[in-house]
Amino acid sequence: MRIGLVIYGSLDTLTGGYLYDRIVTEELKQRGHEIEAISLPPDSYLRNLLRGLFTSPAILLQMRSCDVILQDELCHPSLLRYNRINRPPQSPPRIAVVHHLLSTEPRDFRPKLLLSEVEKRYLLNVDGFIFNSQSTRKAVEAMVGEQRPHVVAYPAGDRFGFPLSPEYIAARCLQAGPLRLLFLGNLIPRKGLLPLVEKLAMIDRRSWRLSVVGGVDFDPGYAEKTQQRAVDLGLSEQIQFLGMLSEDQLIGQLGQSDLLCMPFSYEGFGIAIAEAMAFGLPALCSVEGAAAETVEHGTNGFLFSAADNDELGSIITELYRHRDQLKKLSLAAFGTATSKPGWSQSAAVIEKFLQAWVSSRGSKKNNGTTNLETVNRSMGLDRNYINQGLAQTRGNTNAQDFSPEYLAAKKIIDDQALNKEVWHKLAQKLARYPETSTLEILEIGAGIGTMIERIIDWGLLKGQVIFTSTDSDPIQLAAARVYLSSWAERKKHNIDWDGDQQALLYTPETTVKLTIRQARIGDLAAGSEPPHTWDLLIAHAVLDLIDFTAILPNLLKLLKNRGLFYTTCNFDGATSFSPPCKDDETIINHYHESMEQRCFGASMTGRRLLSFLEEQGLDLLASGSSDWLIAPQEQVYSPEEHNFLGVIIAMVEKELTTSPHHASKASDWIRQRRQQASAGTLSFTAHHLDMLARYFRPAER
Repeated sequence: MRIGLVIYGSLDTLTGGYLYDRIVTEELKQRGHEIEAISLPPDSYLRNLLRGLFTSPAILLQMRSCDVILQDELCHPSLLRYNRINRPPQSPPRIAVVHHLLSTEPRDFRPKLLLSEVEKRYLLNVDGFIFNSQSTRKAVEAMVGEQRPHVVAYPAGDRFGFPLSPEYIAARCLQAGPLRLLFLGNLIPRKGLLPLVEKLAMIDRRSWRLSVVGGVDFDPGYAEKTQQRAVDLGLSEQIQFLGMLSEDQLIGQLGQSDLLCMPFSYEGFGIAIAEAMAFGLPALCSVEGAAAETVEHGTNGFLFSAADNDELGSIITELYRHRDQLKKLSLAAFGTATSKPGWSQSAAVIEKFLQAWVSSRGSKKNNGTTNLETVNRSMGLDRNYINQGLAQTRGNTNAQDFSPEYLAAKKIIDDQALNKEVWHKLAQKLARYPETSTLEILEIGAGIGTMIERIIDWGLLKGQVIFTSTDSDPIQLAAARVYLSSWAERKKHNIDWDGDQQALLYTPETTVKLTIRQARIGDLAAGSEPPHTWDLLIAHAVLDLIDFTAILPNLLKLLKNRGLFYTTCNFDGATSFSPPCKDDETIINHYHESMEQRCFGASMTGRRLLSFLEEQGLDLLASGSSDWLIAPQEQVYSPEEHNFLGVIIAMVEKELTTSPHHASKASDWIRQRRQQASAGTLSFTAHHLDMLARYFRPAER
């Protein structure tokens, strides 16, 4: 793609928004795309607005030669007329990169009204949005509605990697002396340094020191006022104004600080928060803006509102006196940072979004599908499509609220858990399958396609294969197309999609005709599908979510005679968390009871399934345990383990809150387990069973 990026001035400008644009640009270039920065002259807001009424023809030509145009939303006054009037056929789509809205900043009434009106007119005339946070997305949608395609691509904190070990962070926290506070941002009113200085003056000066890193040239009057105020309050020894730092100097400052302190700053996201956490710095920041999407109050930092900022002093004093608490917060912050997607993942999200636009450019199908609808569908955002699927899913009491991100993280956990003896037995049986025949496989509850990835990566398939992957959730199916395409690209496999549902996958060992489509397990078992039989039926981590005794007999009839049934990660009655907590037994018992209420016998699916398969006349070929086991290594989880643990705790919490009898006990237990997960001290085990069986048709037994 040839991408035009419209900005004011230079990409080297030292602000968070420009840093976002710059890193994304670099990542897209590394992916083979051509990026051209289209620089507009920076000036006052009113002058830019007036200049926007007479857009330079040269700029227009630059824009029209691109496949897609990214517009930093802060350039909106200069682009207002261009976006409204210049719409020739085949013009490139115009995508606004929104960091935050100027109209949301504290201002006097009249300037705020002007900003709001101009920004709204601009936002209504772009084709789509790239948001840096859900908070920013909600602010825009509150202004212009939800009609346009969009994607949220979070800034990342891994610009400098993760240079500090958890051991170093822990030792740093236990050092004596005042807390080393860090303010990281340019000296402008929105960052809130002046009220921070005034608040710190009220706190015991023995307990803190503040280093201010940020430019003074963006609002010299404000910067001078803030520095003078520090002098007037007698804080010259406590506050150090460092100005702008080089990257090496910034790394050093982050490494020797204890806390990021920006409780009065409004941020559309706040790259400073993400980067500080990568160095194990808890964040003291405002609940306004997007900080709450990263900071969990009391776990990896603290959130303040305008009404409770008096608590700042007590928190700083508490952490100054109790360094063990600072250590817990710091390690939790580091764990948060390592679990988040990096810049490369954020760029990949943006790349996919832009490619969808380019592929749909100028298209208008015979059925009247517009560019907007085409992009939405390619991004899995077609609201009618998804809402229809969600309605179907909500009508299914067995449907679970598992996100694609959770399923991707769970694959790593499942890979470790799957019973290798059962897997090898399956491999042996499939190895005997005639090479001249086509192996036909049906998977139920397939999610995002992790089993397809696994059986190919682990060398299970050879020759010609037909693989039909089904799930009731259209969101998972949309995610599966993206997930499997990304995996194939990473493994250098060829995958050719024919529409949304079918693809041909080529690897050195096999050719797979892949079909991904929506189907309920109950409908498959009820015979609503066209008559067909398969050689292998796969049910991975799904039978404990349904009443398998009612569904499985008919489902097994979809197998050919002597066909194989491979079912994995069937929960079998044991859940444990470590270290022990008060009310463990009561809470876990209720968690299991809720499974029983949802589906009779669900908590004992594994052992019930063993006897059930025998009753159905199947030949059990192999069985064994496939336990989920998560234990931190030196108080550190992998990103997948961290994500997975969070979902498990949320699942337990959801089940507990349905019972008023247990709700009072649940809150303390959940809070404690989340703190342990953040600190890297929580271990989790769930007992499962895998099994492989051979099916015999009644007439053939």
